[in-house]
Amino acid sequence: MIDNINNLHKEKNIIVQNIFKKYPLRIPVIVVKMYNSKLPSLKKNKFLVPSNMIFGEFKYIIIKNINNINNINNNYNYNETLYLLIDNIIPKTNQQMCELYDKLKWVKKK
Repeated sequence: MIDNINNLHKEKNIIVQNIFKKYPLRIPVIVVKMYNSKLPSLKKNKFLVPSNMIFGEFKYIIIKNINNINNINNNYNYNETLYLLIDNIIPKTNQQMCELYDKLKWVKKK
């Protein structure tokens, strides 16, 4: 099982490197819904966002995608809180995506 996980990470790293070659000013982001979430699954879970986009803008995009999935009854209620985590950390909404990516990359190398 560990070998499968390592192979998956290697494959993802190759894909990410290819994306950076083709789109040097973009950050690839994969959104995964938590197992206990009551939100509908996103139709699209892979995003290529501008590196200077702030996290709050990305969160807004996710909320808009949730609202576009199903009918009005399943819309995200703006009175509720949506938590987006990166490695179990809630980023500040004013952080740029490139800062978050660099921080995550540094954590993974440790």
